[in-house]
Amino acid sequence: MTQARTLNNRYELQAKIGDGGMATVYKAMDLRLNRVVAIKILRDSYSADPQFLERFKREAQQAASLNHPNIVRVFDVGDDGDMHYIVMEFVDGSSLKEIIVRSGPFTTQRALELGAEICDAIDYSHNSGLIHRDIKPQNILIDKGGRVKVTDFGIAKSTNASTLTEAGITLGTVHYFSPEQAKGLPVLPQSDIYSIGIVLFEMLTGQIPFDSDNAVALALKHIEEPPPPLRRFNPAVPLVVEQIVLRSLAKDPNRRYSNAAELARALRNVENQSEQGTRSVRPAAPIPPVAPTNGRSPVQPQTNYTNKSAEATNFQPVRPAQPSYPVYEQPDAYPYDRRTPQRNAVRYNNDRIAPNYRDRVPVVQPLDGYDEEPRRNAGCLPWIIGGAAFLMITALILAGLLILPSLTAPNPQKTATNPPPTLSNNTPVPVAKVAVPDVTKKTQPQAEDQLTKSNLKIGTVTQETSDQDANTIIRTDPKAGTQVDVNTPVNLVVSKGKIQVPLNDYVNRDPNASINQLKELGFQVQRSDEFSPDFPENTVIRTDPKGGSGVSVAKGSLIKVVVSKGPQPTATPLAPTATPAPPTATPVPPTPTPKPVVVNVPQVVGERQADGEKALRDAGLQPQVVVWDEAELRRQFSGAALDQALNTFKSLKSGEILGTNPPGGSPANKGSQVIVAVKK
Repeated sequence: MTQARTLNNRYELQAKIGDGGMATVYKAMDLRLNRVVAIKILRDSYSADPQFLERFKREAQQAASLNHPNIVRVFDVGDDGDMHYIVMEFVDGSSLKEIIVRSGPFTTQRALELGAEICDAIDYSHNSGLIHRDIKPQNILIDKGGRVKVTDFGIAKSTNASTLTEAGITLGTVHYFSPEQAKGLPVLPQSDIYSIGIVLFEMLTGQIPFDSDNAVALALKHIEEPPPPLRRFNPAVPLVVEQIVLRSLAKDPNRRYSNAAELARALRNVENQSEQGTRSVRPAAPIPPVAPTNGRSPVQPQTNYTNKSAEATNFQPVRPAQPSYPVYEQPDAYPYDRRTPQRNAVRYNNDRIAPNYRDRVPVVQPLDGYDEEPRRNAGCLPWIIGGAAFLMITALILAGLLILPSLTAPNPQKTATNPPPTLSNNTPVPVAKVAVPDVTKKTQPQAEDQLTKSNLKIGTVTQETSDQDANTIIRTDPKAGTQVDVNTPVNLVVSKGKIQVPLNDYVNRDPNASINQLKELGFQVQRSDEFSPDFPENTVIRTDPKGGSGVSVAKGSLIKVVVSKGPQPTATPLAPTATPAPPTATPVPPTPTPKPVVVNVPQVVGERQADGEKALRDAGLQPQVVVWDEAELRRQFSGAALDQALNTFKSLKSGEILGTNPPGGSPANKGSQVIVAVKK
């Protein structure tokens, strides 16, 4: 394809501006409407799949129905021969990922502004019946005016369709998708909220909360590991913002924000309070507890996508009336319960997922701590309370005057030589501090014993996969060396051991492809070659350890791959031409010869020259060595014999035996000469 290519005599391709896994994006000119557009052209490998093409067209048509200032418009969908494409709005700007890499992390205010606009776009999409499922900075564009433009609804799922993929297939980017996507469960609107939470985390810290070089391990982190505190990476972020992000990243969809509009309001409330220069910021509401349901899974979060009221479609900041005094609630700093081993389990029931989210209505919680109307006259009640308080204070003063002298009188039992210890009002009382000991790489019992001896308490204990041995300490919180008060709880992170990776059976497979796959899985690989009559040349004979169904090996282990060199070569070099003996003047009578002893010529092909000569002499034969290069080989052989001889020549090293004459295994008279051809 060239830049001069024109699709359907209308769209003139000008320059490639993007490249993805399923499509390539070009800047183009719409010749009919005389405007610049972006065209996404599906790759050839997907164009040949009729089922994928049908889904591609259907989802493009659904995305074309979205009309929102924060969503990239889809103008057209079509095909030109075997080339299938989508015509979209051209955004002159950069992706959010490029901006984060170039100038991240962002200021809190900038991250809140962008996050709220992303929520606006996704809330509109949800109200239109589409769940994005692949929200990531690469799919969020920022135009020259700083406005958010969400794009790539290519794997979006319609809320009124049963599914757009087969069961068990998970679409989306592993670094940003939700725990339910990682487990292969159906997506919810709260799945997009989880992805927005990761984008917010990345904008505020410059990094993602979960990372791994292995997709399976990364998915497990989304399912099992709690998100790290955001302020650990950027202390300048306010606590209320950290709480908003951590609530968005709750493992249980029921404990996230009920819809994107609610998350947008939370972000804008913080932004508005910051602009007014006050600290009376109402923090994110604590993650709502999941009510018990007699042992059954809790009901899924309720969301109404057809509600056209101001509650569902208002994209403007909500400014509640300001209270007379700052009100600050202190919810949990972590959106998960660290006291129970099931703290990260996704309480999620597939059977309770309603087939149509349009039947659900969001529950709008009132803002606690704000007076909804001014106080009214309380009558004479304040006078009564004031009088009672006055009488109580007077009684306390009189009691003090009567009792205090007896308490302060000198005790005759106390001697002048042993006065009671006293502290003056100006004497500072020292507070004991201890340093958190370094217990990393120690076993959990050893660590707990050392912390107890240091007058510290054992806090929460969590587990993570790591390269350390199982049941050893990875890190502590607070970290080692931190000065803390006596009896401060110290949280421990214990290693669950190395990640176990499935090891497939690679026997009789291509060695290069097998070795590349093993390295991608995180294994170390050592290759060796040997002759084998049972396996074709350049195929895997075996691996050590042996792979197969149900076999898992620790990540980073050494896998030995043995590759076949084919059957052992049997090329036989030609004997050198014998030189006739010169005639003698005097005839010599023939001498009777004894009956020769017959022995078998040893197999020495592929052995070093010295070893082969020794084996021949031990058999009673006389080796005569000739050294051949490839040119000599071509002079000695022709046709199929030459091909076999060349294969043997290339498989051996210099100084190894190419063949013998007579060949190995054939009979020869003891004491006779055997020609030994050695590779030069």
